[in-house]
Amino acid sequence: MYPYDVYGYDFGPYDDYIDDRQAQVLPRLERLEVENRRQVQELTRINNEILRINQEIRRINQEIARMNQINVEQTQRIRRLNERLRVIENRMNIPFMGDNY
Repeated sequence: MYPYDVYGYDFGPYDDYIDDRQAQVLPRLERLEVENRRQVQELTRINNEILRINQEIRRINQEIARMNQINVEQTQRIRRLNERLRVIENRMNIPFMGDNY
């Protein structure tokens, strides 16, 4: 470094201080950048896993919705069959065994 700046000020000792600080800070900065890249990779991996799990949950929910629809249809069919059975029983008017004794 030049001992004087353009205006003639002597920054020699200050420049040496900056050079020493830079020598101390650069390795730490490099370590932090490596750690940052590792963390970004880990977060990317975790996000991809979350996306995969969410897709599986979506598939399960779709299957549950399909099963619920089938259940609703079967319940309606059973209700209709029970109603038909009640109508037939009323038409037959079959006495119970204990009615005439």
